[in-house]
Amino acid sequence: MRKGTAAQDGGVVLTGRAARHVRRRGPGWGGVVAIAALAAIMGALAGAGATALLLRGRYGGDAAANCRPQDARARLDALPEAPRGASGYACVRTIDGERRLIVRAEGMPVQADGVYEAWLLDGTGPAGRMEALGVLGKGPNLSLAVPATVDLARYDVIDISAEPHDGKAAHSGRSMLRGKLP
Repeated sequence: MRKGTAAQDGGVVLTGRAARHVRRRGPGWGGVVAIAALAAIMGALAGAGATALLLRGRYGGDAAANCRPQDARARLDALPEAPRGASGYACVRTIDGERRLIVRAEGMPVQADGVYEAWLLDGTGPAGRMEALGVLGKGPNLSLAVPATVDLARYDVIDISAEPHDGKAAHSGRSMLRGKLP
């Protein structure tokens, strides 16, 4: 018997040609790599799904990001610079102990050179006092945190503006939709 020509399979010793054709048990390196890749893909999908479910309640997509029938709504009227057919409404809700401004804006096409931003304006004081709340996403519903320091009795005007990507945090002066909180 030559070296490397014997193999044992279930208690039977194989020699010569038969010993070379005995299959190894287990998946081998190719199988291990395939299993590891599949596990990584499944983990990524599970993580993405969990993240989507977590963010759904915060940033739109389910009942938490909608104004309920019992919530007082502010109608958002189109201003002269607004796209034709633009409209919307908003309400303030407390979700998980946090005040949120829920905005539904429709008829607002995606801007190639900017974004739409939601603001609260001081409707009682001098013009120019405002609080930026955040950028509207691609969906029609948006839930934005209202800082506890903002007095909604004063900052009671909701403004949706078109903001260019110019690096400036100030309001552009191009208001699209506006309404007053009840």
